[in-house]
Amino acid sequence: MAKLDEELQMRFLESVLRIYSPSGSEGELSDYLRDKFIEFGYNDVRVDKAGNVLGELGEGDNVVLFCGHMDTIPGQLKVRVENGKIYGRGAVDAKSSLAAMIMAPLSIKEEMPCRVIVAAVTGEEGEGEGIKELVRSGVKGDCNIFGEPSGLRNITIGYRGKLAFIVKIKSRGGHPGAPWKFENAIEGCFDFLNSVRDELRTESRPQGHFYSASASPNMIRGGHAGNVMPDFCEMYVDVRIPPSMSTKRAVELVGLVRERYMARTSSEVELEFSSDYVEPYETDRASLSLRALMRAILEVAGGPIRLLKKTGTGDMNVFAMSTGRHAVSYGPGNPSLSHTKLEFVEIDEYFSSIKVLSNTIKQFSHIARTRV
Repeated sequence: MAKLDEELQMRFLESVLRIYSPSGSEGELSDYLRDKFIEFGYNDVRVDKAGNVLGELGEGDNVVLFCGHMDTIPGQLKVRVENGKIYGRGAVDAKSSLAAMIMAPLSIKEEMPCRVIVAAVTGEEGEGEGIKELVRSGVKGDCNIFGEPSGLRNITIGYRGKLAFIVKIKSRGGHPGAPWKFENAIEGCFDFLNSVRDELRTESRPQGHFYSASASPNMIRGGHAGNVMPDFCEMYVDVRIPPSMSTKRAVELVGLVRERYMARTSSEVELEFSSDYVEPYETDRASLSLRALMRAILEVAGGPIRLLKKTGTGDMNVFAMSTGRHAVSYGPGNPSLSHTKLEFVEIDEYFSSIKVLSNTIKQFSHIARTRV
């Protein structure tokens, strides 16, 4: 029976990986998962306005939510199985986690101790349409686990927040033969960026990258010709912030940099902030989500368990900060392989993560029944 289970689990993961689903193009995978949820015996299977696929097993007042994203970054990779590993776009981030979450409740389907909701959401690598719709619809659990690569014995308990802006600088320009006479708009953008970094640093804590803010220039456009000093430049800047800072405060600090920059130069500076703000989040160490998952890992895989704080951003942030419910992230795979051309997971780790998640349901149910 165990062998048959693993064959089903493997076929399902391969099928999910073979359906290319970059952000904004999840429709085919959404349809496939809806049909599979029904085939696997999930109840109340539905597809919402964002294309999220949801299904439920069990019943009762105690609720577990497994939430994984079906989208990936762009760029197809050949799906192949070699030397106990499966390769493909999304193998790490985060289709293996999603597949494990869909498979996990099935192994205890006949003895389900509580209500389990599994949600496959869209847009995690994009604008977060899926998780926003999930929050709007009121879906939440008492134990909330998000599918992201952490490794078998690791749990992600925090992510930094995110905001982005475009800075546009206009100057007089001039002849490049006399650069000391004019303000170079491209240099101005980098000067502005470094000032933002300095300002963010004043409100960061010297306890590692997770507790510090960062600003990354991800796109830049400027200048007109090779023999003309640029009088225009715009730069897209991605800002990540620690739990000690809100997105509102980060926006204020960037605005302060603009005021100071314009006071000391003759250039015009315009800022455009993205509306896609994500607040930073770190879970409570006493949360049911963390306690149940830690107990499950210890029982299935043993210790030690590492609690990770990631410098990126995830759907977990949006969910936890919007609902007030604690959450953690967990799943197979090495996070450092995310968004690379070498995405793979160890097949045995995928199988083990399914056992961990199945056991998490049991551990949560036990804690929920016995807590005062």
